[in-house]
Amino acid sequence: MKMQGFVISGWSVSFTFFSPLVPCILTRIGQKNTLVLAVIMEITAALCFAIFSFVSDPWAFWVLNFIGRLIEGMADTTTAITITTIISCEFTDKADYYYGFVQLAWSGGYIIGPMITLILHDSLHYTGLFLFLACLIALGALVPSVCMLPSRLNKKESETTDGDTTYISYCDFFKSFRSVTILVVSLLGITPLIYIDGLLSTRLVSLGCTEA
Repeated sequence: MKMQGFVISGWSVSFTFFSPLVPCILTRIGQKNTLVLAVIMEITAALCFAIFSFVSDPWAFWVLNFIGRLIEGMADTTTAITITTIISCEFTDKADYYYGFVQLAWSGGYIIGPMITLILHDSLHYTGLFLFLACLIALGALVPSVCMLPSRLNKKESETTDGDTTYISYCDFFKSFRSVTILVVSLLGITPLIYIDGLLSTRLVSLGCTEA
């Protein structure tokens, strides 16, 4: 179980120690660019897991996937902090009210993540599953982040927001492109790769790593 524990801890270690650096990145390149960077790192992690599946040596597989978990942790903490920052800046009067929508998206991802892993693994197998997740994150999170979020989010001081962003109802919230974009990015950009610990552990055992 030692190997399994180390692989799983890679995400938590990266999430914890990379968090203090995210505000510096936000200040330097802006909110939109930071979110795009986070999603790209998430896609990179998924592609790494897919490519590393061709490694037959168990110890090399463990090291490479630990690196992948570090990248994943950096992507997740950057996504979480950036989305929270965007909500705070876009909905200054009711920020606490709209945090609930982000939690809704994350909860949906926590439900969908294991389902995707369970349903698609048998048909797509190990490598195919991670390639599918990379495409899913690219289409569902990267494209909306680039095309739908306003470029003014990259400015250090946000401009005066439109009237419909000061306060909107639950119903109107889902009619706003920016609001829905944040929800989609929250759902697809941070949760699909969280539930892969079992797959990595099973892969280690199949490669003959007796300490897994």
